[in-house]
This record gives sequence, structure tokens and C-alpha cells, in this order.
Amino acid sequence: MKVVIVRCTHAGTIAAEEILKDHPETQVTVYERHDNISFLSCGISLYLGGQVKHLQDMFYSSPEALRELGADFRMKHDVLRIDAKSKQLVCENLETNEVFTDTYDKLIMTTGSYVKVPPIMGVDHSRVLLCKDYAQAQAIYETAQNHKRVAIVGRGYVGVELAESYATTDHEVILLQRPKQLLNNYVDEHLANDIAKRLTDHGVQVFLNERVQALAVRMKLSSRQIRPNILLI
Repeated sequence: MKVVIVRCTHAGTIAAEEILKDHPETQVTVYERHDNISFLSCGISLYLGGQVKHLQDMFYSSPEALRELGADFRMKHDVLRIDAKSKQLVCENLETNEVFTDTYDKLIMTTGSYVKVPPIMGVDHSRVLLCKDYAQAQAIYETAQNHKRVAIVGRGYVGVELAESYATTDHEVILLQRPKQLLNNYVDEHLANDIAKRLTDHGVQVFLNERVQALAVRMKLSSRQIRPNILLI
């Protein structure tokens, strides 16, 4: 049996390992468009805050480890089309631009998630960085070395964790969220208020019920502007 795994996120990595350990006779082919796998994005804030010294420590597996188990690993390959009826894939080698077809008996889709970028004017500015994968984490770390003011836009755990981390690195930190309650999708109001207070006690400027309208020399919010020379995450 031939199993094809599209993208090697955490689910893809574990799927390949378990299949090859339990059924070593299975032919497993993995297509991954990036040049790394198994990155623990949950540890980005620990790296940016200095608790983790090396970003490479956020990897728990590698293409070499899966190849040793018997996987046919195709890094920097993208899957362009899938024909479920004929069980065929159209793939592209992103280094050579070669386009070819492959077949499978079973298909495992582990494409993961991506950062949703709002349609805000100026979001493509060089000082506006996304936070999700290895390359983005490295870019944030390097850019923050040259900026003492960091603004974080987002209402989830990642934003709060980044604010907490940069509050310990002598940065001036601003946390912006559109809802009027911190972590409104995850915790109740009492706990949210306690978290907000702990952040402000450590120097984080928490702005709730604010919407970013534009990013330029100054960041324009629904009720105020934030002065320039700032890194926005």
C-alpha cells in the first residue's frame, strides 16, 4: 500500500512515524513545501523572551529521521491538484519548477493552519511581521533587536504570550485587541481582567475595544494614533 501525506505538520509527522513503525511494509511519501518540519510554534514566545536560547530546539523531528524509518520525503514540493477519483496528485518541485504526477492508495491531508491577514492599509509594510512558522519567528527576533517598541495585534493566546515575553526584554510593549475583553474566546471576564492587570503591572500597554484602521508612519486606531518607529506583530 502507498500512503501519501500532504504537508508534514505535527499531524503529518506523527502519521508518518506511526504508520512506518506499525506497518513498515507501507510505502509512505511525504510532500512538504517548506524546508523544515515539526516546528513547535507554541514555543516562539519562549524563544523571543529568552527562555529558549536556540530556535532549532523547537524542532522534535526531521526529514532525515523519517527517511531512516523508510519515508520517501519530498521537501520543497507543492501539491497543485488532487484527483480523488483516479487517486492522482499533480506536484511541483519548487526548486526546479518540475511538474509531475504521483499516485496513492491512501491520502492523508495535514495542511495545518496559516495566519489570517486582515485587509488593513499598510499591512505589507516591512515592519509588519506575522507570527506562525520558523522563518517568521526568526524574522521577528532579528527585527526586534533594532526596535524598542513592539505592538502586537491579535486577541488569542499567541498575542498575550508575545506581550508577556517582550515585557521581559526591555521592550515597550503595546497589545491591541478589537474585543473589549482579553482572550474573550477562551476565558471568562474575571480571569481576563486578572490577566490584563498582570500584563499592565509588567509594563504592557493593553488597548481593548480598539480596531487597527491603517498602518503607515503612524498606526491609526479607531480612537487614537500610535507614534512611529515600532515593530508590529
